[in-house]
Amino acid sequence: MNKAKKLFGVSSLLTLLALYVVPAPAYCWNDFGHMAVAGIAYKQLKPQVRQRADHLVQLNPSYSVWLAALGPKVSDQDKNMMLFMLAATWPDAIKGDSSYQSDGLDSGYRPDGITSSINAGYSDKLLHKYWHFVDLPLSPDKTKLLPVPSPNAETEIAVCRSTLASTSSDELKSYDLNWLLHLVGDLHQPLHCVNRITKELPDGDSGGNAVKIYDSNPPTLLHSFWDEILSSERNPASVIPFIAALPAASARQAGNLKVEKWVKESFALCKSKVYVAPVGISSRVEKLTPEYKQSALRVAKQRVALAGARLANILNAELQ
Repeated sequence: MNKAKKLFGVSSLLTLLALYVVPAPAYCWNDFGHMAVAGIAYKQLKPQVRQRADHLVQLNPSYSVWLAALGPKVSDQDKNMMLFMLAATWPDAIKGDSSYQSDGLDSGYRPDGITSSINAGYSDKLLHKYWHFVDLPLSPDKTKLLPVPSPNAETEIAVCRSTLASTSSDELKSYDLNWLLHLVGDLHQPLHCVNRITKELPDGDSGGNAVKIYDSNPPTLLHSFWDEILSSERNPASVIPFIAALPAASARQAGNLKVEKWVKESFALCKSKVYVAPVGISSRVEKLTPEYKQSALRVAKQRVALAGARLANILNAELQ
């Protein structure tokens, strides 16, 4: 199973972030998507929760790099929001950090053993790539389905929520906050909740990472297309006007904090919006139509807005 990955980036900001971020293939919502989810959530946090979150973000080992990258001209209000947004990208950024190592099976994309569920804070130098998704099996041609590996994004969100609501140390809460910010975004990207299994790909397509779109050179992965549909911009300042213009998620949907429901929503969207024409059963797609791209953009905006609102509701209710 191969889940793709990627990272993020006005003068000094780009230079300093280049030291923090090492580009790699696309892996989930790209940095723009993750920062948008976190930014939406931050704007909806209660004042005392926002203050608590600001403190926990400061404990991240990359905090000083983020702070230097933002520079002195950013207002305190925007600064704290941007730092919170940058924290949401950290679980992807460590993939470019040589002090971390891949673990598990299948190039690190499948859990293996007790270390897969470790929750030790920043002393843990394992990448836990398999925490980023839930591989619900889908087979359009009735190929035998595969079991869902665990731990995964759904189980780890539960771990993070439990930590944040507990009397655990601030260091552990900081670590789990970073992961929670990221994983809530991951599960609202539809292709993070599916593994399409076919006779051509009996081990599955790993959420569209084995499906190539040949309307560019080199070809684009279906997963990467969905990751980058919102923007490829890496500057957190560019995310703020985007989220200001984004329609708010419905309060009813945002109040649904059952993660298994989020997974089912994304899985259903894979069937109704992702694996639809011109994406067929083959692992080869010649060209995406304008209609497909417009639909994908609408879905991505809706999912990011919903993820941010749900994340805010979790933190407002549970962060201690």
